[in-house]
Amino acid sequence: MPFSVSDRPALLQLWFAGPALQVEYDSLALNPEDRAREAARLSARKAYEWRVSRALQRRLLDPYRSSSLSHSAGHALWAASSLHEHLGVDLERIRAIDELALAELIAHDDEKRLLRTLQGQDRTRFFFRLWTLKEALVKAVGGDFPADMLRVGIRPGACITPAAGGVAAVAAGTWPDDVARALQMPLPKASEAAGMGGQQVAQQSNLAHQHSWHLIGLGDWHWHGLSAMIGDNWMMAVVWPGQDVPTPVRMFARQATPGQARSLPLEQSVVFGVGLQPEV
Repeated sequence: MPFSVSDRPALLQLWFAGPALQVEYDSLALNPEDRAREAARLSARKAYEWRVSRALQRRLLDPYRSSSLSHSAGHALWAASSLHEHLGVDLERIRAIDELALAELIAHDDEKRLLRTLQGQDRTRFFFRLWTLKEALVKAVGGDFPADMLRVGIRPGACITPAAGGVAAVAAGTWPDDVARALQMPLPKASEAAGMGGQQVAQQSNLAHQHSWHLIGLGDWHWHGLSAMIGDNWMMAVVWPGQDVPTPVRMFARQATPGQARSLPLEQSVVFGVGLQPEV
């Protein structure tokens, strides 16, 4: 199920930029709300992030019904949807941290078990998948950060779809290494069956388990989303609620640089739920 990466206006758009884009900042182009906040933002420690994000906001294609913004280390990621009332996005620079210690503060028991199956780079990447998905889910409905991080995330259920090679190769892809290794953990009942000689039952349960995780957010919606890397240093997530009547969602992703925009590869991708329409 490939993502759309066309130049045509799409229902779901992603725009990414780094510090270089702040040269396009124009205070005269700010909306009234941002103009009222401009002085305080420009005097803050990370004023350059304000300039980058507001310059990038001008790249969003009208019309859109909802939008969401995330900053990290001088970079910005905007998401916008012309269909969904609720939308959340998060961007994080991947870096060395104590994943298990932080997981105690923000992760559900099921998520902590997945993290403990991993080591090294796989654990770090999977932690940032969890973090970005959680923060995006909280932001999508204006929840309480960080208190609501424990209430949202991934839980056993159905279903997620593997992807690889960026936004154009979802259907033909394979699981990213961190996801594949985390989801190899058998369910408790499968482990018990194996202990009693039911190895075949355990293998079948484990296979099903690898395809049986879903997003859980705040409110009564069924949540859909995308988790992906941007290059080697960034993890991002975007989430949106399912509709009562299933509606295909076209997506494109762009990286903005001064005076230009080019396709943004979203790599090591995993789709939660359904609804990203192949390009016709």
